[in-house]
Amino acid sequence: MKNIALVLVICAVVLSGCKRDIIEPDEKREVVIFFSTKSLISSLMKSSAASPEEKIIEKIVIFGVDDKGDVLQTFSIQSPSLSGQVISDVSRRIRLFYAVANPSDDLETAEPENVTELLELTGNFSTAPQSPLMMSGIGTIAGSAASIELVRTVAKIDVIGNNGLQIESVTVENTPALGYVFSRGTVSAPAGSSMTSYQTENAAVHTLYIAENSKQTPTQFVMTGQLEGQPVSYTFALKLDDNYIDVIRNTHYQVGVSPITHSQASFSFSIPDWEDVNIEYEPEDLISRTNPYKDGIKILAIGNSYSEDVMTYLYDLLKQVGVDEEDNDAIILVNAVIVAGTLQKHAENVENENYSDLARQTFDKYGIVQDPYDLYTLRELIEQEEWDVITLQQASWQSGDPTTYDPYLDFLIDYVRDYATNQNFKLGWHITWAWGSDNIHYQSPDNLYDNQRDMYERICAAVEEKILPKNAFDFIIPVGTAIQNGRGVFGDILNPDDTHLGNLGSYIGAAMWVKTITGLDISKLQTDYVADKSWSDPDPVTINQTKLAGIVQSVNAAVANPFQTLY
Repeated sequence: MKNIALVLVICAVVLSGCKRDIIEPDEKREVVIFFSTKSLISSLMKSSAASPEEKIIEKIVIFGVDDKGDVLQTFSIQSPSLSGQVISDVSRRIRLFYAVANPSDDLETAEPENVTELLELTGNFSTAPQSPLMMSGIGTIAGSAASIELVRTVAKIDVIGNNGLQIESVTVENTPALGYVFSRGTVSAPAGSSMTSYQTENAAVHTLYIAENSKQTPTQFVMTGQLEGQPVSYTFALKLDDNYIDVIRNTHYQVGVSPITHSQASFSFSIPDWEDVNIEYEPEDLISRTNPYKDGIKILAIGNSYSEDVMTYLYDLLKQVGVDEEDNDAIILVNAVIVAGTLQKHAENVENENYSDLARQTFDKYGIVQDPYDLYTLRELIEQEEWDVITLQQASWQSGDPTTYDPYLDFLIDYVRDYATNQNFKLGWHITWAWGSDNIHYQSPDNLYDNQRDMYERICAAVEEKILPKNAFDFIIPVGTAIQNGRGVFGDILNPDDTHLGNLGSYIGAAMWVKTITGLDISKLQTDYVADKSWSDPDPVTINQTKLAGIVQSVNAAVANPFQTLY
């Protein structure tokens, strides 16, 4: 099942129920809050029979906390919409926001004095199914914006019957009925209570939602059902290599039960993405599919200096999310670069057999290596590897002019497909960015674009007109939107020369490529990473937790809305 991209929305915020006075009347500010979830539409409910109205976040309670850990203010978001609003009259002493989506009545009326009390808040998961699922998250204020990733406060367990086994019920033993709403960093929910599973319509798969639990007091499952017309019962726990594992919030577990006899069964186990479910696989197929490129990846960009910008940190970020997890040097990144190269230039070079201005750039753990010009033809570069991904793009000044795409785009698409040695490769379109706002070309009477916003909107319009209707591309990489979002978070500082991306901008571009191509979670990228490889930017940038939050916010918003910015 296709993963559902992370969805970022600006929630309309209504101040209500402030339980503490603002410390000083003149110490106020406005803060925009962005919420992200791993699936807002399809996975926030306990029952597949839930109505569309039940599949949305109906209410969010936010606790504002200062740097001493005191809860200063409480805000309530009623029926969040998709339009942008700001939280106003926020104390300047607030440094963090703690958010609870779809709170229970007890949580909604809670008045914690400090973070310690806040972390002790619990949710009751033994009652009738709540829909949508309770979620929580913590966000740091960066300037006038805060990014909060909402994660589910429960784990999802799929128990799947194989070999003709029809499941009738699954009872959970030794699992807490109450769990902490905010994670305390370790699995800490007390064990002891038991809970019966929720009923499902499909007898082949039984889905449960339970609080997190520690492997020191392992959760057990008692499954009853029918096999060849006879009643059966099997008991099992979550194990890997005979070791119990923790049950962690916001995690999806699948257990395949394959009967051996009416009294014995084998159990297979996997941890897929939350939305993935497959009720027809056999035990040997139960393996983790969360990293499609754990054995490496090969990417060829056919572009110019703009593809060089986004590939500067691509190797490092791919490694950080787990690509080539065995460290076998199996990440191969090549940029077929023509300086200021347009679609027309690449196509005409092929037709005229002119490669004097085509160079091969390689990106690896040591940085960038550029081979001499005229060393390879484009065909040779295409045939050099069995590429997993090949990308195309338009030069920046023509990217917003749809008349410059034809007939060169169709020619290059056909050329790539004719000579690609891996017929299962994915073709991607790289959406480039608008120039910095001070670029002198905006003032030129011959220039197509009036200003940065006009250029961005024209680029999006050209992609919608020329790229999407062809259905030739497996995906688009909306770097232009991620950069525009990043400008709203960090300011218009991402283009040191008003054209190319500097260290921070190149990092955002690489994160956008990683997210689009692999689908892997970028929120766990390494912090305290020093970005200092950009050829156009002499100033290193340290990616700390605050910067990473803004980057994740910018990228994930572009995934959700490739042609619409946050600002």
